[in-house]
Amino acid sequence: MASAALNKRFDRWWTSLGIAGSWIHYDTPTFQGVPVPQNFRDGNIGVVTGRVGYVVAPLTSVFAEWSGNQRNFEVGAFDSDGYRVVGGLLLEPGPGARIKGEVYAGYMNQNYTGATFQTVSTYTYGGALAWLVAPRWTAVLEGNRVALESGLNNGVSVIESTAGARMDYQLLPNLVVGAGVSYLADQYLSAGRTDSSWSPLASIKYFVSPNVTLGFDYRNLMFDSTGPGVLTYYRNLYLLSLTARL
Repeated sequence: MASAALNKRFDRWWTSLGIAGSWIHYDTPTFQGVPVPQNFRDGNIGVVTGRVGYVVAPLTSVFAEWSGNQRNFEVGAFDSDGYRVVGGLLLEPGPGARIKGEVYAGYMNQNYTGATFQTVSTYTYGGALAWLVAPRWTAVLEGNRVALESGLNNGVSVIESTAGARMDYQLLPNLVVGAGVSYLADQYLSAGRTDSSWSPLASIKYFVSPNVTLGFDYRNLMFDSTGPGVLTYYRNLYLLSLTARL
């Protein structure tokens, strides 16, 4: 993946122009010794984004954004092009800032070439906010709604919605504990199926040094689906992590 951006300010006005490209390749897994090709997921995605913003208060801006994308896969039926038009609020980090991040909402459209795909034309939202509630308390809110593609039923378009919230508490100078919940829903258009999952979580982060962090995450995943014959399930997920920065 590669990306680049150009930003410019004019007094209270500012502009941003960015491009990004992703190159995707999947290996071929096996199920009970039988190869399951994943070549329909191989391809590349290009995105161009432009923003115009206006500073309404210190470290606070409103903005309008247009974003266009083109997706080309090895299996041409999954190819598509689309765009997004949104308006939002940007909260920049700086002296005295207690909230940073951005939120936006608007409209998205994605047109697919495959006959089994349905055009996505609906509202969208997104963003991520970090809020310093108190000296040791931090709250994080995030979510988005995007158009995707799936190999279900030989290929269908998908509207994926996510939302999450968590709270972290600095128990010691080098120890942070947290808890939260996340939600994910995949609506498979033309397939009459929606998959959804809730995932409460708990976490611990131990800062060995300014550049090394140890982490432990626990999630209780609860999955459900409206698809015929798709079973509901519950899973306990554990993740150990080591993060090092040079």
